[in-house]
Amino acid sequence: GDPQRDALLVEFVQSLSAPLRQTLADSLHIAASSPASPLPEPRHLLGSAGAPVRITEWSDVLCGHCAALHDTLAELRRKLPEGSFSVDARQFPLDGSCNPLVERREPDSVRCLAARATLCVPGEKAWEFSGELFARQEGLTAEKVYDLARGYRPRPELEACMASDATRRALEEDAQLARG
Repeated sequence: GDPQRDALLVEFVQSLSAPLRQTLADSLHIAASSPASPLPEPRHLLGSAGAPVRITEWSDVLCGHCAALHDTLAELRRKLPEGSFSVDARQFPLDGSCNPLVERREPDSVRCLAARATLCVPGEKAWEFSGELFARQEGLTAEKVYDLARGYRPRPELEACMASDATRRALEEDAQLARG
């Protein structure tokens, strides 16, 4: 391997608390003992397609753990050499109105709206947009989602994309992919 990258990885692991190091070890064991599954084509890939590690992240805009993961991945991007990993960002809103794997339905759910909006923000900008949504989880409303999206896509275009069959299918595909 690359000695510089190896040293950074050792430094990172040593910086973790004992419980986090154990969680990392447990996760690596699970990954190593799990059968390999083919990777789907990424929808919003952050980083190089040729990176040695690809993380597929499923998120819900109101999930605190999802926001923490987003922050952790952003920190890793800052600390690790470029090209160390990539992130395939997927949507998994915790609302049965748009996710068939979830029973609970929320009327006028910001979860579904934000997931569709994120799917309609192009390329790596979707990652940036997700970060803005996560940073404003408390009291997030439909209007706040649209206000934040304004910097990424004009609202009429965004609304047309969000209402499209292609976006509905993409959200369903993410749920099915998460199901495994």
